[in-house]
Amino acid sequence: MIRRYDTTFIIDGTLSVDDREAVISTFTGSLEKHGGEIEQVIRWGTRTLTHEINKRNRGFYVILYYTADPSIIKTFEREMRINENILRYMTLIFDGTNPTYLTDERVKSESTYSSSKAAANASKTEEVTEVADAVSDDTEADTDIESSVDAADEDATETETADEPEAAVKEAVTEETAEETEEAAADDDSDKEDK
Repeated sequence: MIRRYDTTFIIDGTLSVDDREAVISTFTGSLEKHGGEIEQVIRWGTRTLTHEINKRNRGFYVILYYTADPSIIKTFEREMRINENILRYMTLIFDGTNPTYLTDERVKSESTYSSSKAAANASKTEEVTEVADAVSDDTEADTDIESSVDAADEDATETETADEPEAAVKEAVTEETAEETEEAAADDDSDKEDK
């Protein structure tokens, strides 16, 4: 029974690009030698590790998507465990969806990732079309709203002219209160001088 798997592994971050590519080709070759078929290799890139692994604080992440017989997984993982350039690895049964945050450091391959990207672009196109339709519907509604706003502005102008005498009264009261406060402060100062 053939299954789809994805194996994520971390290569020692201190290796040169050529050495790193040699490690990746070693493991892809190993899978193919045992009867697996590589669908996609994603070179996720160099990342800082959250904690040191084998006295290393940086690692290069690689994700392999492949189909294989379940019996070869144990052999494949044993080869990874023995290789000193592999800091960590994890194999999972592939559920058919790639995480949205996953991007290849190099050129993206032409397998499942490309088809999922095409599907994402198609859905974005649909969203843009829906937004454009909504905007045209909103434009008609905006015309009605603008006429309502103009009517409300005219009402507000009439109210402001009616409120002008009230504003003058409030201003006069504020001035009287300020004068009384100044007089009280002056009285307090004269009382202190008398003592």
